[in-house]
Amino acid sequence: ISLLQILTRLNLANGHISALPIELGQLTNLRLLQVSAWWSQKKLQHFPEVVTRLLELRELHLVDQQIPSVPQSIDTLTK
Repeated sequence: ISLLQILTRLNLANGHISALPIELGQLTNLRLLQVSAWWSQKKLQHFPEVVTRLLELRELHLVDQQIPSVPQSIDTLTK
């Protein structure tokens, strides 16, 4: 994933994802992250803490997930 550090947008639509890898935090230029599960049985059950490491993140779309709450650490994202 470190070779993708220039990546600014990542769309994981219908990717059958139940968790995001910790390595995602290495995408330091990521500005948009979309994780949707419209057609998938696998959904995120918890807010992915790794997102709080994405300091350039401006848009976060967690569509059709089963996340009951958002942690206080989301405050680290100021953009």
